[in-house]
Amino acid sequence: MEQVQRFFGPERPLTSILKVHVGKFYKSPELLTKPDGTHRAPASLKKTIRVFRMFMLWAQEKGYLEDLPLTKDTPMGRSRRSNTESTIVPVEI
Repeated sequence: MEQVQRFFGPERPLTSILKVHVGKFYKSPELLTKPDGTHRAPASLKKTIRVFRMFMLWAQEKGYLEDLPLTKDTPMGRSRRSNTESTIVPVEI
């Protein structure tokens, strides 16, 4: 999340982040390079984007965001389960 904070700034309200800003973040030096100027590994980039996506989903679920400002190319991962679905599978004995 350090890369996210460096790009967007620590005081920027979540509600002011738009898809266009997220697209610029995905191409920014804050995300793509380390502080020493070397390129980040593809696995590190994927992890940072995944954490960013999870944070934005959490913010929406908590009511901090109405709409997700994620671009079409943001990998969404597994489908989210609704709150009514149970993760426990009954077993007959």
